[in-house]
Amino acid sequence: MRTVEWFLRQEVVSRDRVLCSAVSYLGCITRCTVSKSCKAATGVVNNVLIKGKCIPFCHSAGFKVPSKMNCGTSDHVVSVRKAEKAAKEAASKEKAAKKREKAKKEADKKERAKKERSYKEKHSKAEKAAKEKAKKEKAAKAKERADKAARKRERAAKDEKKAKEKGSKERTAKEKAKKAEVMAKAAEQSSKRAAERRHKAAVEQANKERSAKHAAERAAKAAAQERAQKKAEKAAKVKAERSHKAEKAAKEKAKKEQHAKAKERADKAAAKAERAAKDEKKAKEKAAKERSAKERASKAEASAKHAERSQKERTSKEQSSKAAAERSAKESNAKAAAERNAKHAAAERRDKQYISNGGCCCFAHFGCFGSKSCRFCRGGNHHVWPHQCGTSRRCNRL
Repeated sequence: MRTVEWFLRQEVVSRDRVLCSAVSYLGCITRCTVSKSCKAATGVVNNVLIKGKCIPFCHSAGFKVPSKMNCGTSDHVVSVRKAEKAAKEAASKEKAAKKREKAKKEADKKERAKKERSYKEKHSKAEKAAKEKAKKEKAAKAKERADKAARKRERAAKDEKKAKEKGSKERTAKEKAKKAEVMAKAAEQSSKRAAERRHKAAVEQANKERSAKHAAERAAKAAAQERAQKKAEKAAKVKAERSHKAEKAAKEKAKKEQHAKAKERADKAAAKAERAAKDEKKAKEKAAKERSAKERASKAEASAKHAERSQKERTSKEQSSKAAAERSAKESNAKAAAERNAKHAAAERRDKQYISNGGCCCFAHFGCFGSKSCRFCRGGNHHVWPHQCGTSRRCNRL
C-alpha cells in the first residue's frame, strides 16, 4: 500500500500533472505561496510538513492531509514575512530618514528664507533710510538754493534801489550844477557889465545876490515840492509870498540906496553932470521897472501854470474818487437788492410751505389724504368734525 508521504512526494516531484503539483518543487512553493493560481487549479491549498520543512501543498478537493503532517505557517511564508517585515522596517526607516531629511531641508529652507527676509528687511530699511537721507539732503540743498536766490534777488533789489537813488541824486546835483553854471555865467556877464560901468557895480552886485538867492530858494522850493507834494503846497505858497515881499523890500531898499548914491555923486559932480545923472537915473529906473515887470510876469506865469496843474490833478482825482464812489454805491446797491430779492424769495418759499389759517391738515408726521402735516400750521391746530375736514384737524388753535 502506498503511503501518504510517497504520494505527497509524488505530488510534489511529478512533472506530468496539470495541477499545481505538476510544477517543479520550487515552482510549487513559489506559486502556492501566492495561492491564487493553485486555488484556481485545485481549489485547496494546505501547509504540509515534509522532511522537516513546512511547505504549502496544492492538492485536489478529495485529498485529506494526515494530522501528523499538518503544520502551521510555512517556512517560506515565515521567511517571506520576515523579509517583508524587514523590507517594511527598512522602508519605514528609509521613509523616516527621508522624512527627517525632508524636515531638515524644510527647516534649512525656512532658516534660509528667514535669513533672506531679515537681510531683505535690513537692506530695505537701509535703502529706505538712504532714500530718506538723500531726500532730506535734496530738500536742504533746494532750500539752500532758494535762500541763495532770495538773498541774491534781495541784494539785486537793494543795488537797484541804491542805483536809482544815486541816479536821482546825480540828476539833482547835475541840475543844481547846471543852474549854478547858468548863474555863474550870468554873474560873469554881470561882472563884465560892472567892469564897464563901475558906478553900477553895487546895484548889479545886489541884483546878482538877490537873483542867486531867489534861484536857490526856487530850487529848494522845487525839491520840497517833489518830496512833500500836496502837503507842502501851502507852505511853498506862503514861502513864495514871503520871498516876494522880501524881494520887494530889498528892491525898495536898493532903490533907496541907489538914489542916495546917485544924489551923492550928483552933489560931488559938477552942475553939468547933474543932468546926465538925472538922465541916467531915469534910464536905470526904467530898466529896473522893466526887469521887475518881467520877473513879475514870469512868476505870475509860473504860478498860473502850477495852479493849472494843481487844478487838473485835483479835478482828475475828484473825478476818479467820484467814479469809485459811484461804482461802490452801485455795487452796494446791487448787493443789497440781491439780498432783498433772496430774502423775499426765501419768505415766499416759507409762506408757500406753510398751510394758511383755517386750512385742513393731517395729524400724521408726513401728511395723509392729500393734506399736509399739521407741522406746517403757523399757529397750531385743533380738532374739527369730519364733515368740516376729512382729516378732523384744522390749523389755528381755539
